[in-house]
Amino acid sequence: HHAQLNISVRAYHNAAQSIANNTTTVLSLNSERFDTDTMHNTVTNNNRITFTTAGVYVISANVEFDSNATGQRFLIIRDNTGTIIASQLKMAVTTAGDITALNVTTIGNFAAGDWVEMAVVQGSGGALSVNSSGNRSPEFAAAKVLG
Repeated sequence: HHAQLNISVRAYHNAAQSIANNTTTVLSLNSERFDTDTMHNTVTNNNRITFTTAGVYVISANVEFDSNATGQRFLIIRDNTGTIIASQLKMAVTTAGDITALNVTTIGNFAAGDWVEMAVVQGSGGALSVNSSGNRSPEFAAAKVLG
């Protein structure tokens, strides 16, 4: 039995991103924590994690919205066909000054060339930022399951 190489990626964005009210917005990811299999590009299609090696992957997405007490927050992971493969919807945290955090994890079987992206929707009534918070928001990662 041979040891499998670590195949994983974790990308993030180093600045806040303004999200228009009630508009599905794909998050940009202009930076990387690691990428062992050229699955992310910080410039071209930097919203995507593209699987260069076929297999089963665990995927996680994390975001924090700036403090705002109104409406809903929605985080989705969708694949290259546009199918939502995981999502979380929650009401905004209403405590003054507190962010609303969402995190989604799923597992899927992907062919080489398939890709996933993370998108958000917010219903605060106006523009609202997805914060850039070190190691927490926005963060998008995938790791191939050993086997």
